[in-house]
Amino acid sequence: MHSQHPRVCPGGGDPGSKADRVERPPTSTENETIACTTSVPRLKLTRISKPKVRTGCVTCKKRHIKCDETKPWCTNCLKVSGHCEGYMIKPRKNKAKAKSTQNAASSQMTVQDAAATPTRLVEPDINSLDFSEDLSMVYFQEFVHLLRVSLGSGNIYGKLWKVTMPQLSRTNKTLRHAAIAIGALTKAHAYDLGLVPDIPKFHPAHHQAFLRLKEQSPHYHNAVAHYCQALRLQGQAVSDPSVLQVAICLSVLFICFEIIRGDRQSALRHINHGITLLHSLLTDDDAQEVASLAPNPKDFLADFVDTYAVLGVQSRTILTGRIGGSLPLPDLSRALMGQGKSLDSFLARIQHLEIKRGGPSLENMSMLFRDLDEAETCIMAIQYRASQMIPLVSKVVVDSGFFELDDESEVDDALEYVLRHPKIIAAYKECIHTCQSWSDAFQPLYRQCMMDEKTDQATYLRALHLRLHLLLIKAFSSLAQFTDINVMENLTPDYREINSLSEIILRMSQKDFMSSAHHVSLEGGLTWQLSMVSLQCREPLVREDAIRILTEYPRWHGLWDGRGFQAIAARNRRIEKTNMANGTPVQQWRRLWRREYIFEDAGNRVLFRFMDRDPVQEDKWVLVEEVADLTEGTDEIVWRRQPLTGSGKRMLAAIMLDGPSPNSRLGEPT
Repeated sequence: MHSQHPRVCPGGGDPGSKADRVERPPTSTENETIACTTSVPRLKLTRISKPKVRTGCVTCKKRHIKCDETKPWCTNCLKVSGHCEGYMIKPRKNKAKAKSTQNAASSQMTVQDAAATPTRLVEPDINSLDFSEDLSMVYFQEFVHLLRVSLGSGNIYGKLWKVTMPQLSRTNKTLRHAAIAIGALTKAHAYDLGLVPDIPKFHPAHHQAFLRLKEQSPHYHNAVAHYCQALRLQGQAVSDPSVLQVAICLSVLFICFEIIRGDRQSALRHINHGITLLHSLLTDDDAQEVASLAPNPKDFLADFVDTYAVLGVQSRTILTGRIGGSLPLPDLSRALMGQGKSLDSFLARIQHLEIKRGGPSLENMSMLFRDLDEAETCIMAIQYRASQMIPLVSKVVVDSGFFELDDESEVDDALEYVLRHPKIIAAYKECIHTCQSWSDAFQPLYRQCMMDEKTDQATYLRALHLRLHLLLIKAFSSLAQFTDINVMENLTPDYREINSLSEIILRMSQKDFMSSAHHVSLEGGLTWQLSMVSLQCREPLVREDAIRILTEYPRWHGLWDGRGFQAIAARNRRIEKTNMANGTPVQQWRRLWRREYIFEDAGNRVLFRFMDRDPVQEDKWVLVEEVADLTEGTDEIVWRRQPLTGSGKRMLAAIMLDGPSPNSRLGEPT
């Protein structure tokens, strides 16, 4: 055992003092502690943080929490409170500093340098002149996209939507605000399926949930603000030649806005105003007022004829109130009554403007069409000629006293007499002959468009629309032979092709859809056409195929909601099964003559009449009436039977003969 010598602290001094304290060797336990302390330094605890961002939503900024920046609404906000105020739009950066620097640099140029440098004209930023903020420009671009993929995509003569409306909306401040409002509303309808992942896209519950989110969207409130601004500017407009032009365009834009918003009552009021304005222009003797519309006023008015002609026909089947208590297009109907004219004759007259566009007439129609433009011009002339059957049939029906009959056997005999009238048969045969001539001239060009690999999608769809247009004219004209079951059975191949072409067009056109608003169209919609197949075709499989297409490709064509026609077609399926259980094919078809329907309450309610078995006497068939509520959010359409409305006359008679007096107010029964 050896001795340990103590170490003396350097510097001397009292060994008891701190400086002279003798340092003893550490123990083993202390050695371990020192080793651990020196080998593993203590880690400093730090707070977990993320870089600060300034792009979060308004609600998260107010709550001082991290935003996940999901567009258009923050998911965190929707989970916590079910509401998100959206995102702030950054204002344009002020370029005054850059301009002042540029001016300072340019002022230092010598006279010699300035003389040697050529003058450069800087073009101003058009977007900054037309739009006060970036978001307005985004909304306008959304509006133009809507015109391309939806509103006017099916119109075979689409100058209004492809050229006229975009140009006028860009250059006129009032129309620009209306276009921005439509674009903002389309943005509010943009798909965000992640918000309701467990519900199918077109399920009514999904639609109802989405409507609630839409109304909370800042885009929706911006749309209403721009809509009100357009109304304000139009009300403040002074009387000048452009006011009338703006009023015509604005009525169409407001119709689009209200249809996309789902307010058909307001849309009907705008249609009533717009078509009445069009009527006053066409019947006014003041040529100076019409000439002020545009350099070529007839072409300008003709661009709007297609839209108002379609909406006018739709307004005949959709009432603002209940049957017997309101007239379709009340202002126009009263004006026409005062002139001793009918709504049908006016709708047929305005379509006469369509053939004023120029081009070959039907008498000089080519044996083979050179291009789609020539084929399109001729098909428009054929459509006008076919439309002349409407006032002809209406006049024959009214003169025959058909609307005053109550006995069922007399009604059948009168209907057969009307549809076998010599003038109607002659018009039908002429139309069918013209359609066949057009088809022969179009067939080589049509096959070329279908088979050529270089054909672009726009040309391909245009050729399909022209072919479909012909089939629809033939089917419509054949309704003049509605009493002949053989004629209706012979239309089965045409109806089958209508289904096929419609599905191809619907499937291809929806590839560019990014919003539920893109399901709305004012021109070239296929809702009524498919419903006609589902009701009139005599082949059950073809009818079922039409119902399937209506279900898989929901569309809103003007005032017509595809869901309403789908409900009628589904109810007709059961009617057809009951009807086939008794009688010969001719007797069965005669009973189906009595089917008719009309939409009430701006399309939210539908009346459907048909022949059904008498519950007391099974061998007897009686006319019955059922009603269904079509309000949004209803999973299943429930039909309820009720007594016949009014005197039990034809619904068309109730509209034409039993409507309110010209002096009654809209929606009030007489």
